Amino acid sequence: PEVVAEILGLSPEEISLRASDPKGPALQGMGTIGSRSMMAHGGALAATAREVIKKATDLAAKELEVSSGDLEFGAGRFRVKGTDISLPFREVARRYGPELDTRGGIPAPACRAASSEIPMEARLPRTR
Repeated sequence: PEVVAEILGLSPEEISLRASDPKGPALQGMGTIGSRSMMAHGGALAATAREVIKKATDLAAKELEVSSGDLEFGAGRFRVKGTDISLPFREVARRYGPELDTRGGIPAPACRAASSEIPMEARLPRTR
């Protein structure tokens, strides 16, 4: 929740993290207590949260009656550049929640194994 909350400008308590099935039960327990889960899932969570911001930018622009290019996002708010007009992400999420649903992720790194073989006769000096 902390990674997503940071990107969306919300508190971690406002984020509901559900494993695999969005309609499934909320996560319970003490967590993994290790960095492997963050390495495996943190990047995907961050990339997906950024996709949510992209979707929300268009919706915020509609609400504020400006072009999405005229908006900037930071600290949980969409601001019209060069003005003090803004709209909190929280408000966009409240109004358009289902439209912000996003499935995202990051491409898995390619796993490759390389090997080479040098025949023994190639390493030995040639004799006449």
